[in-house]
Amino acid sequence: MVWLPVQRLIQPVRVKCNFSGCKFCFFRKLSIQPIQQKKIPNRYLGQPSPFTHPHLLKPGEVTPGLSQVEYALRRHKLMAQIQQELHGTNHTVILLSNPTYYMSNDIPYTFHQDTNFLYLCGFQEPDSILVLQSVPGRSLPYHKALLFVPKRDPSRELWDGPRSGTDGAMALTGVDEAYTMEEFRHLVSKLKDDSSTVWYDVAKPAHPQLHSDYLLHLAEVKAKYNNRVRAVRHLVQNLRLIKSATEIERMKFAAKITSQAFIETMFTSKAPVDETFLYAKVCAFLHCGK
Repeated sequence: MVWLPVQRLIQPVRVKCNFSGCKFCFFRKLSIQPIQQKKIPNRYLGQPSPFTHPHLLKPGEVTPGLSQVEYALRRHKLMAQIQQELHGTNHTVILLSNPTYYMSNDIPYTFHQDTNFLYLCGFQEPDSILVLQSVPGRSLPYHKALLFVPKRDPSRELWDGPRSGTDGAMALTGVDEAYTMEEFRHLVSKLKDDSSTVWYDVAKPAHPQLHSDYLLHLAEVKAKYNNRVRAVRHLVQNLRLIKSATEIERMKFAAKITSQAFIETMFTSKAPVDETFLYAKVCAFLHCGK
């Protein structure tokens, strides 16, 4: 927790005092008296938010220009496609995030989220799982969205940066429920025992470690009872072919910045210059506009 000193101004006490360190003095117009300090919580989100980056995101946005409503609508459309693809009322969709890849020991590459996972929830942290689950007694596309995320770890966050945790993930993305990764095994056990249809990309998992830890055995159990796990990647990619009005505006904005970056780089690409400088120039303009 961060402690911020807080002071308030009070009217002076009209009693003459000879002590130089006294906080109440007749010769002062105003005196300063400390009051109880207030606690301000540290950052608790693992990605930019409207609270931490108001210059980038408006209230209600998960990523720049894309709101919680936009992501919820995408999930709704996916479940509607599943209803058309296979009739039934008991469906579970599972999507994995990307892991963190390392170039050597503890030096990571820049993290890039799995595009299908990002498309459906906007959550930009590694080692996470998105689950879309039909609700008993309700027909699709009505569903419940759950996020399984790494629990907070102050020692690791000193090196890797802050984690959103379950409360931060819910507040940021607007999903219905959020749990720690350790709790995902309970859902897997339940899916093994019931007759629900699981939609998950067994052939090409985004996160090999999470796949082997939780989902490989689930796929084998489902196949044994002739209830094979169905691929979901093609359904998400079909949704991504058609852009919403908001997405089109973001694409125009991205194209404008990219074209300006290339123009600025072309002006500086005069000999003697190497590729490292040109790469740095493009990155600097894309990230900072310079």
